[in-house]
Amino acid sequence: MKHLLTTLILWSVFNITNFAQKAPKPFKCGYPTKDTTELKRFYKSNLSLIEVKNGERIASVGAMNGYQEVQIAIMRDSIDWTLQDIDTNCLNQTEFNKVFNYYEKMKGSPIIGKFSLLHGGETKTNLSEDSYDRVLLINVYHELTDKTAILNDIHRALKKNGRLVIMEFMAKKKGQKRKDCKHIRPWEPDFLKELEALHFKFIDRKRQNEKALLSFYTFESI
Repeated sequence: MKHLLTTLILWSVFNITNFAQKAPKPFKCGYPTKDTTELKRFYKSNLSLIEVKNGERIASVGAMNGYQEVQIAIMRDSIDWTLQDIDTNCLNQTEFNKVFNYYEKMKGSPIIGKFSLLHGGETKTNLSEDSYDRVLLINVYHELTDKTAILNDIHRALKKNGRLVIMEFMAKKKGQKRKDCKHIRPWEPDFLKELEALHFKFIDRKRQNEKALLSFYTFESI
């Protein structure tokens, strides 16, 4: 009897674990938070460092399906969002609706904000000129194939004195590659010079702590 009970317990644990592993993601691209507690913890330690403000018009370039922007919208409302990406498999109305519905259900009340979807290209964002208070590049800068063209296009899209926020995992030494995608990590001295040459004034850099390589840089369009 004891052996049978142990077998049943092990069978139950195996099946619960197996079910959890096979449970489908609520949306295809990105990484969902499981509940509001996890969302608030992630926002406090990470997304809050972007410092978006209620009522701003914000474009996120390389937004995938907008899952991080919707996470921010739960914490900061009344924002006019433009979600931009090249990848139509991630950024499409069906995929975005899955993200939005997942987080609105998690919040338990309506998410207040406006969301527009926009597809861009390798050298052009297709953002409207002189239109945005803030443009975000969240873990995207290292993937840009033509950084100069995209940053010039972002400069065109920002309002006068608008803000560009770039979140990146920075290099400890020049030429260091990322383990996930094998792209070169930005090297801060060269990174800051490049932005300055393209008429972005460095405002500040924020990190979770001084040893963290994940950095949030804010620039002003000049």
